[in-house]
Amino acid sequence: MNKTLWEKARRQALVDYGIDYKTKRETLVNSAVNYTTMLRVFKPRSKERICRKLQEVLCKVKTTPYEKLHREFCHWFAANIKRAKKYPPASYGEAAKTFDVAMKFLVGFCRLPNERAAQRLMPKLHCGIDRLTLRHLKSKCSSLVELDDRGYKELQTLLNQEASGELPVVYDEVLRQRLLRAHRN
Repeated sequence: MNKTLWEKARRQALVDYGIDYKTKRETLVNSAVNYTTMLRVFKPRSKERICRKLQEVLCKVKTTPYEKLHREFCHWFAANIKRAKKYPPASYGEAAKTFDVAMKFLVGFCRLPNERAAQRLMPKLHCGIDRLTLRHLKSKCSSLVELDDRGYKELQTLLNQEASGELPVVYDEVLRQRLLRAHRN
């Protein structure tokens, strides 16, 4: 079955089961935020705010440059989301990981906002950076809390070079599995 027919069949199945696109998007954004596994770090009720912001991003992703959406989300997140403990407010690094992993889930796995847009966006998605990645790249930062905008861009450049032609969002998984295996040994 070609991709266009698959997309039509998928949309029709949603209609047949009474699920409209907005409900599907809300449900998947909620799942994506859970998938990032970062929620325990932030104050209660942060999830709802993060979900609303990601839904706004998905509405703009077809018309706004991806890097601009990424930057705006991360700055919004760092300014508006608070950490649960007596630490500083959320950092750019924590925001970037949340955004990168959520977009990997929404665009890469769920093919939102649609198949054509997802194909166009896949090469633009970033590697999710965590402590293992920071250690692997011998970063000056030991945690995401210390990672700012400039440091994040430098690490993404290093990861893109290391990926050598592979999509960064795919290399993310390859690197993570390799690092976990090395860490266990």
